[in-house]
Amino acid sequence: MEKPNLAVWSTGSEVLSIDISKDGTRIVSGSANITARIWNIKNGSPIGEPLQGHTDLVGSVAFSPDGKRIVSGSGDKTVRIWNAETGTPIGEPLQGLTHSVESTDFFPDEIPIVSNHYSSGVLKSQTNLVE
Repeated sequence: MEKPNLAVWSTGSEVLSIDISKDGTRIVSGSANITARIWNIKNGSPIGEPLQGHTDLVGSVAFSPDGKRIVSGSGDKTVRIWNAETGTPIGEPLQGLTHSVESTDFFPDEIPIVSNHYSSGVLKSQTNLVE
């Protein structure tokens, strides 16, 4: 895999979180403008449209190990899962959390993890949070 040069580009909003796809070709950013966005790592250009659906800042984003999905956590107390190729949401957002979501990631077996200051758990499905 070719290693990209360090680059800086404008995202148009304060970036709160980033993750790099495991193949090193894309970056996903979570922003204060309530969106997540996928970027081409070589030239900094956006890929597709912003991932829209959160109603508060997007403080955490992560690619799945296979690069096919993105999980995002927000100040709106929801977690969303996105198709990383099309930018469309997968299922309904996980709701019912009592605090802003501050950290998201995936287990190696593709199950998303969600965490915040006061609790943490494993996202078992689009609708169930197991603590």
